[in-house]
Amino acid sequence: ELPRVGYDAGVVAAFVWKSRSGKSDVVVTPPVVSPPLRDQSLTYWLTVQKMTNSANLAESKPIGQPFDSSGQEIFGTGWRFRFNFQPAQPGAFYLINEGPGPDGKTEYNALFPNSADNFGVAGLAANQKLEAGWYRFVDKTGVEKLWLIWTSASAADLDAIFRDAANHAGVITDPGQFATLQKYLHYYESQRPTVDPNKAQERTVVKGKGDVVVDLVELTHKAY
Repeated sequence: ELPRVGYDAGVVAAFVWKSRSGKSDVVVTPPVVSPPLRDQSLTYWLTVQKMTNSANLAESKPIGQPFDSSGQEIFGTGWRFRFNFQPAQPGAFYLINEGPGPDGKTEYNALFPNSADNFGVAGLAANQKLEAGWYRFVDKTGVEKLWLIWTSASAADLDAIFRDAANHAGVITDPGQFATLQKYLHYYESQRPTVDPNKAQERTVVKGKGDVVVDLVELTHKAY
């Protein structure tokens, strides 16, 4: 006589219930959906003052009245300019100048925030207009590189870099801070914004997505 196979009434009942219902107890986990990246819209323009060409910059004089520029034209060496900025959303604004240092290596200068503009505070309200500068185009033909960094909230690491730079004539000197800065500048390659210069209105609109938007503003200047 073959041995009888034992069974569990509970298991059989469950099997019968599943068979009759045609359903399974498999739990389906819904996929995690990331929230959409927030839209950012930023507007900038320059206020430019032509200056006389003098070997001694301290002796150069203004020529005519300042004028607005979207940043697309060729400027004169020694001319002065303000950088105007207006965000559509609240956040924090940081402006950095990249250029060759005295030793020929790349040097970064922290332009904004500083104690002279907006009380040294990076944070801006929606549609708040900022005027930073005056700055001066150097006395050699070339391209000024300005890095525009916009964050949805003040960035503690950038704030620390700018505070330290204020003690070194605006120059960012710490190697560790270079690495932090590069982390932000890499956003320009990975999430490059769209840039729309409007020559008629002398404004440039930068549009990006996410909590960090970075744009490279290149200003060409030469001797006239």
